[in-house]
Amino acid sequence: MKKQDIYLYINIAFSACIYVLNYFYQYNNFNFTLKCITSGLFALLAMINITYCIKESVKKEDLKYPLFMVLGAIFCFLGDAFINHYFIIGVVLFALGHVFYVAGYFMLQKFKMLDLYIGGGLGLVTGLFVLLCPYLKFDAPVLKIACIIYAFILSFMVGKTVSNFVTKREKMNLYLMIGAILFLISDLCLLICWFWFTKVSRAFNYTCMAVYYPANILFAYSIYYYLKSKTSIEK
Repeated sequence: MKKQDIYLYINIAFSACIYVLNYFYQYNNFNFTLKCITSGLFALLAMINITYCIKESVKKEDLKYPLFMVLGAIFCFLGDAFINHYFIIGVVLFALGHVFYVAGYFMLQKFKMLDLYIGGGLGLVTGLFVLLCPYLKFDAPVLKIACIIYAFILSFMVGKTVSNFVTKREKMNLYLMIGAILFLISDLCLLICWFWFTKVSRAFNYTCMAVYYPANILFAYSIYYYLKSKTSIEK
């Protein structure tokens, strides 16, 4: 069996485990321990995939994208571990995770004005929603500021993936765009669950986590797929 196929099966196995654990995590009233285990798996998958890149890559430049994506996955895992009990710390860790993800996207395509147009436009919409929506209630101004900053970072993450896909319609860019959009949906649901002025339907909780883990699976898988597709093209 080829090494490439082994890593593919590892990705499939980890993805299946994450989906199953996500179900039990939600079924058990969003058990915190199960959440940490499930999130730890996508971070571990990202680290496993970068070992494939390290072993198979010829140029050091090939490791830039995988490295930033691994850091993004690790910080998102840490965000999951902290956000329930230390909201601001969790938001900061998530924001750093998104910054690393965006840095990874810039390793695929350099900055272009389309990145700014899409990311900035989306950031303006999401930022104004957090700032002006009368149904969002924050106990302290610092929480609103943190959410606005986070909204801009997340919007630029989504904007960059959309811009990359529009510029170059490849599977790699499609996976990343879908993952980023799922992340945006997840965080919008999280915002409503935490800060809506009245109690909201649990459907928002379920939707939040239902799309969050597939997004991170796509990001972790992209580390493996990046070098696999690159090697195929070079051959």
